Amino acid sequence: MSEDSFAPYLTCQFVNPDTGDRATDLALVDTGANGCVVSMEFAKHLGHNIKKGRWGHIWTASDQVTSWKHTFTIHIYAMQTRGSNEIFVDKNDIVLTLENIEVDVLECDTPNLLGVRDFLENYTLTANYPQKTFSIQDFHTI
Repeated sequence: MSEDSFAPYLTCQFVNPDTGDRATDLALVDTGANGCVVSMEFAKHLGHNIKKGRWGHIWTASDQVTSWKHTFTIHIYAMQTRGSNEIFVDKNDIVLTLENIEVDVLECDTPNLLGVRDFLENYTLTANYPQKTFSIQDFHTI
């Protein structure tokens, strides 16, 4: 990604509710993704037994890939822009929790994605590309 490009990433804590294993990582807010997605390696790191998930296929932007559905809890941290390019993440301030949602675990190398099902379908996303900012609001409060 070039320095001038803009992509809406959030800092999240991903939790395996069965084991309590957790990891903090970035997730791309993806309006083209039907649901939330993580890679197989990331899910294994969190203690998921991949082949015990519900097997199926999903379409990505380029191909149909194998998927296993697993349960995750995803905590989204507060983030603020400071200055022109600095982003501050407050890991003491969880602004949103996606509790026990079904996430597609993919064999291919993929960024973590926050898609429509269980996330964007419940919120209003506003992207300001010229200022390289975005916000997410509960649509019930707008």
